[in-house]
Amino acid sequence: MSDILVLSVGLGLHLLWVCVAQFATNPSTRSLNWKKHLLLVFSVPLISVLSLWLTLEMGIFTAFCFSLMVGILLHQGLLVVFSPRHLVLWRLAWNNLVRRRRNTALMMIGLLVGAAMVSSSLVVGDSMDATISAEILLRSDTSDLQISGSDPLTGALRELNESRMREFSELLFSDSESREHIDGFSISRKKSISVINEASSLAEPDAHWWASDPVLDGAGGWSSIGGVTYSELAHEESVLGRPVFIINEVLADEVGAGSGDTLLISWSSYDEDYVRTDYSEDVEIWKVVPMQGAAAIQGSKGGVIFSTLATAQALQDAQSLVNVVRISATGGVDDSLDAEKLLYPHVSRILDEVLVAQDAWLFAEGDLELGIISLAKSSPVSRLSGEQVNDLRNNSVIMLGESEITELLQAPLFGLRSASGQVLTGLLSNDINAIIPDGSATWYIHSEGVSRESNLGAWDTWQVPNGTLLRDYQLLEDGLAIFHDDGVALLDENAEELEWEQNDENSTFLKFNVGFDDSFYSLFLLDSVPFVSDGSQLISPDAWNYEVQNAALYNSSEGLVTHLEGLLKVETWLFDGTWQLLADGPHEVAIIDSQLFIDEGQGYTNLANQTTTDLGLPELEILSFSGSDLMLSDSSIWTLNNSFSKTPIVLDEKCNGNAFLRTEGMRCTTSFGVIVVEDG
Repeated sequence: MSDILVLSVGLGLHLLWVCVAQFATNPSTRSLNWKKHLLLVFSVPLISVLSLWLTLEMGIFTAFCFSLMVGILLHQGLLVVFSPRHLVLWRLAWNNLVRRRRNTALMMIGLLVGAAMVSSSLVVGDSMDATISAEILLRSDTSDLQISGSDPLTGALRELNESRMREFSELLFSDSESREHIDGFSISRKKSISVINEASSLAEPDAHWWASDPVLDGAGGWSSIGGVTYSELAHEESVLGRPVFIINEVLADEVGAGSGDTLLISWSSYDEDYVRTDYSEDVEIWKVVPMQGAAAIQGSKGGVIFSTLATAQALQDAQSLVNVVRISATGGVDDSLDAEKLLYPHVSRILDEVLVAQDAWLFAEGDLELGIISLAKSSPVSRLSGEQVNDLRNNSVIMLGESEITELLQAPLFGLRSASGQVLTGLLSNDINAIIPDGSATWYIHSEGVSRESNLGAWDTWQVPNGTLLRDYQLLEDGLAIFHDDGVALLDENAEELEWEQNDENSTFLKFNVGFDDSFYSLFLLDSVPFVSDGSQLISPDAWNYEVQNAALYNSSEGLVTHLEGLLKVETWLFDGTWQLLADGPHEVAIIDSQLFIDEGQGYTNLANQTTTDLGLPELEILSFSGSDLMLSDSSIWTLNNSFSKTPIVLDEKCNGNAFLRTEGMRCTTSFGVIVVEDG
C-alpha cells in the first residue's frame, strides 16, 4: 500500500470522527462560532495525519493508533480553550486532583502499572515474533521451496534419483512460465549424524551433515557457507587429493574442534528391507566458518558439517542419489514471497512430469495373459490415497475405455483386533525382542506383552497393563515370568495369569529364582538401588549404593552375573562365592553357551581373555544371540562349542536380526512378523 493512499485514508477517517464528535455526540460544541468550528475540524485531522506520516516506519497499525491518540488529545485540548463549558469541567477536575492527592497518586500508579503490563506483553509478543521470523529467515536463507520426502517407519529422508532431479532443473529453466521467477536450483544430501572429537573427549549427538553440488550452488543465488563456497571446497579437495570438511562455529564449540582437527562422525542407514546399518568415518576439518549464510542452515543453534555432494555420496554409499532439492525464487531473503507464490504451481506441474513411480514408492506389475495391470505401494505402512485411487479410476476410463477396477486393501494381520480388543491373529505385534522355546510351545516377547504358539499351532497372547512396558522375562517350571513397570506376572500354558505380584511404592522385582551352586537368587530394586538376595539374606556388595535404570541377573558357567546400568555408571559383577567387578564403563554383556562375554568397544571377550575372533568368529557385527547360537550381519548363523563353527542354515533375506531361534526348524524376525523355515 503506497504512503499517499495510507495518508488519504487516514485524513478521511480523522475528518469523519472529528465531525461526529463536533456535531453529533457533543451538543455543547454546537454553540461555538463558525471560526472555531473550522479550526477544530481542519487542524485536528491535519496534525493527526502529520503524526501518521512521521510514524509510518513503525508499521501502519501502530502509526494509525498513534495518530488517533494525537488527534483525540489535540481535540480535547482545543475544546478546553474554545469552549467555556469544557474549561469549567477541566478546572473542576484539576482542583479535585490537587485536593485528593492520595487518590490521585493511587489512580496514576494503577494507570502506569496497567499501561506497563499491556506494553510489556506487546513488547514480548513482538520480540518473540521477531525472533521466530529471524530464525526462520536464517534457516531458509535464500531457499524458498524445498522438495523432500520422509520414510514413515524410520523418519529418514527418502532418496531421489540425481539424474531426474537434474532433468527437473533443466525443465524449470527452459519453461517460459517458471524461469522468470527462479534464480537458483540446488540438489543436496542431508543426514543426521553424531560427532565425536576424541582429542577433546567432547561429542555432539544431534548434528547434521549437509552436502550440495558445487556447480549448481555456484550458478544460483545461493549464500556461501560463512564466506566459503562449495566450489572452493571442491577445489581444495582436488588440490589435496582427499575429502575435507567445513564445520560451523556452533559445532566447533560443541566438540572443541578447529581447523586441521580430525573428527569421528557416525550415522545410520536403512535398506529396502529396513535393516539398519551403522557407519563411522574419520573426517578432516578444513575450516571453521561463522554462523552466516548457509552455515546457519539448521538455525542459530544447529551444529552442521559440510562437504561436497560427491564426497557425501561416496561415504554414504549413495551414488547418484540425493534427498533434498532446494529452489530459490527471484528476490531477496525476505521479499521473494510474491515470486514464490507464482513459481509454486509450475514447480508442482513440472515435478509431476519428472517423477516416476519408484520415486513415490509405487510399483506396477502386469500379466499379459490375464490382461491385468496392478499398481501398489512398496512401503510397508503406506496405501494409495483416496485421491490417487480416484485419479487412477478416471485415467483408466480415459485411456482404456470400458475397464474394470478392483480396489484391494492389503495389510499384515499381526495386529488385527476385534471390537472388544481381542487379538484375532497370532502375534501381538511385529516388534519382537526375543523368541523362547519351552518344550511344548514357543514364546514371542514384545515390548507390550507376549505371544505364545503351542506345538499344535494354537495361539494365545497377553498384554501388560495400560501405560506400562515389559522390562524382562524369565522361563520357569510353572510358566513364563514377566517383569513390567507395575509388577510381576506368571503366565501359564494359555498365556493367562497364574499369579501377579504388584510392585509397591519403593520395591521392584527384576529377576528371581536364578539357580547357581544349588542355591536360588533374586534381583530387585529398592528405591531404584539394586539388591541381590539368596532367599535368606541380602548378599549384594556395599558398592551398589547408586540408582540404576536397568539391571539383569544371569547364571553362567563362571558364576552369578549381575549387569547394572545407571545414569552415569555401567557395571558388571561376578559372584562365585565373593563379588568381583569385571567391567566398569560403557559395555555390553552376552551369555553364549553359558559363557560370559563382555564387549567394551573392542569386541566380545570371555573371562579367559579370548575374543570371539580368537574362537573362530569372523569380524562381523553380531546382530542377536540365542543360547549357543548367534547371527552375524551377513545373515549367517554360528554356534559355540569350545570354538565357533558356521551352521549350514541359509536365512531368508527378509530376516532383520532382532531375534531368532534354531531348533528343529529356524525362526527369525522380520519387519512384518516372523518367518519359519523348516527342512532347510
